[in-house]
Amino acid sequence: MNNFRLPLLAMVFSLLSGCSIIARPPSAAAFMGSFRDNFSTNTLTLAHYSGDLVHETKENDRESSRHKFDVLEADEWPADISFFHFFNWSYFSLGFGLQSLTLMLQPGFVSEHFGVMSWGSLGLMGGISTIEQMHWGDDWRLGFTQHVSVNGREFYLKDSYCGDGGIFVPPGACSGDPEPVRYTEFGAGAYISYGRFSFEFRYGRDISESRNRYTFSIDWSFYEKGSSSDYSLPPSVY
Repeated sequence: MNNFRLPLLAMVFSLLSGCSIIARPPSAAAFMGSFRDNFSTNTLTLAHYSGDLVHETKENDRESSRHKFDVLEADEWPADISFFHFFNWSYFSLGFGLQSLTLMLQPGFVSEHFGVMSWGSLGLMGGISTIEQMHWGDDWRLGFTQHVSVNGREFYLKDSYCGDGGIFVPPGACSGDPEPVRYTEFGAGAYISYGRFSFEFRYGRDISESRNRYTFSIDWSFYEKGSSSDYSLPPSVY
């Protein structure tokens, strides 16, 4: 039955996510926490975003829009929830999961003190991050990150006259499908981890639209033992 678990999970994730364009860099702390030889790691991340988020409604040129709608509306998500499942083989980790409604793959090099994390999605967003990590005993970890990425957000085109005159209009009939906006970001951050929990901060500079964004996230990791029956974890993860 275990042989069918991964294909089944991948199919479910694909059906749930479709080709969602919304994507930001995933957690570096969660990736570094996957360094458990022959173990698989599950990570749940709650993230809050602030700074120059896009919240705008403006007129749209009907002649240039294939939908012929007259209003452009964009509201960038201020938060998301992610779930990733990592597999680790020595110094290589491979993660896959959902960042809100976006399916992502997250492969990279991982070690006790240094990591190179990459990620990508079906909507052609992705990036790469370098990570430096220090330890205090078995429980505490402090990390620093640098990243470059292509992130994604969405906007909608709407008809401001739709529904005038008291006529019932079905939900969604006054707007088109979400449209993608990709932007390039450079940034850096830091995290601190204790046992299974991590707190991470990240700054990102959107060079496409000259915006500053800030991310605060909390991670919780839990482990599943792999093929190595004699491998033991530090006391902090029990």
